[in-house]
Amino acid sequence: MLKINHVEKSFQKERVLKDVSFEIAPNACTALIGPNGAGKTTLLQLIVQILKTDAGEILIEGTPVYKKREEIGFLPQTPQFYPWMTAQESLLFAGRLSGMSDAWCKTRSKEVLRMVGLDDQTAKKRVSQFSGGMKQRLGIAQAIIHEPKLLIMDEPVSALDPIGRREVIVLIEQLKKQTTILFSTHILADAAEVSDHVLMIREGEIILQRSLEELMEESATNLLRVMIKEEQLHVDLQRELAGISGVKTVMQKGSRFELRVDEPAEVSPLVLQKLLDLKIGIEQFEHVHEDLEQIFLGRLQG
Repeated sequence: MLKINHVEKSFQKERVLKDVSFEIAPNACTALIGPNGAGKTTLLQLIVQILKTDAGEILIEGTPVYKKREEIGFLPQTPQFYPWMTAQESLLFAGRLSGMSDAWCKTRSKEVLRMVGLDDQTAKKRVSQFSGGMKQRLGIAQAIIHEPKLLIMDEPVSALDPIGRREVIVLIEQLKKQTTILFSTHILADAAEVSDHVLMIREGEIILQRSLEELMEESATNLLRVMIKEEQLHVDLQRELAGISGVKTVMQKGSRFELRVDEPAEVSPLVLQKLLDLKIGIEQFEHVHEDLEQIFLGRLQG
């Protein structure tokens, strides 16, 4: 769907993006993560043609992006509107700028306003009366009114309070069923929640490209975690678990036990069998993986 080939960008001789290449498949939701100043916003602005590349090419379905601009929707980090316009008027204005007919604009604007959770009464309010979360939802509506094949969002939840953030995350979950999404974020929990793929950028270079599933598989640790029913703590389970072949250490924190093992795939059945033999009720049993934040910090330091 989207292909970036050896893209570079400099500002006043400072290289901001260095030989960036990656691909995004159709109907994927991809998170672009990286620290402040890594080049996330610059990269997104190149894709939507706010900026021009110094080198390389950006293709959508094999065609240079400047010929496909009408197929892209864009939500900037801080969406801007004319404050005297209503939400409905803002969408009609955006739709006409995208080349939509008046009839299509009117029909589609009602549809997307409902989609982003702005009802008919709210649609008639001036944007100056909107909260940050409402403006962000209107910004998304503006970005998708023309039914783009690719939706680009720059830090879509960074300026929102917890309620507004949750509303937008739920909305992204819905939108990714309809279009290809690339969004930047520094809130790694959000990336882990809604994305299918992760791009990690550091100092203008892509340092990691993985599906989230592959990334989680690669981040497996040698730690098993067991939670038992509190009423069964009379059993000296720490000693029993430590005696299992392949278990190196056992740490107990109340009713939770963390086992450092040699080979999780081999030791897990032995641990489960021991718990079964002791008639221990299991609340939770898992093979622990690093979360996205731990992976991110590890890559930045590596």
